[in-house]
Amino acid sequence: TGSLQGGATYTTTTKFGSHAFDLVGAGVYLDIPTLPMIETVSFWFYCVGGTPGYIVDFRHDAPGNGRSYLYTHAGANGGTGQHVDMGDDTTTTNRTGVIYINGAQYTSGQYNFLAGNWYHIVLVRNGTDNHRTWDQGIRFGNRSDGTTHGSAGHFDQIRVFNSRISASQALDLYNETG
Repeated sequence: TGSLQGGATYTTTTKFGSHAFDLVGAGVYLDIPTLPMIETVSFWFYCVGGTPGYIVDFRHDAPGNGRSYLYTHAGANGGTGQHVDMGDDTTTTNRTGVIYINGAQYTSGQYNFLAGNWYHIVLVRNGTDNHRTWDQGIRFGNRSDGTTHGSAGHFDQIRVFNSRISASQALDLYNETG
C-alpha cells in the first residue's frame, strides 16, 4: 500500500482509466514504504515540461549505501522536455540494471522525454550487483533522502514484480491496451 505525500494528488491526464498520480512539485511523491524484494518495476510516465526531477527511487534508509534511482535532467533535444543520460552514474544505467523505454532496451546515449507525451518505463534489477537494495520500498516523484527535485510528471499503471522480466515481457507490458 502506498501513500501520497507533500500535496500529491490525482490527475485526469491518464494513460489508462480515469486517474493517474500527479507528482509534480518539490517534496511531492508517492511512497510505498514496505515491499518484499523488488526485481522489476513497470509504469507509465507523462513528461509535464522541462523541469528535471526524480522519477523513481528505490528506498534505502542509508542513502549513501547503495541507493538506486532514475532522474531526469532539464531540456530534451528537439523540444521542451527532460532527458536521461544512459550510462551516466547520475541516472540509473550501471546503478539499476536493465532499462526499457517504450518496449526497447537502452544502455547508452541520451533518451529524451518530450513534454505532453506518455512513456512506458521498465526497470529490472541487475542480479549480479549486490551493492544496492531494492527491498525497502519504492518512491515515485522524489528521493527517499529528502532531495526535492520532484517535477518530473504524472504516473500511471505502476506495477511491481518479485521476478526479473525478460525483454519480450517488457514489450508485452508496453503493448497492453489498458
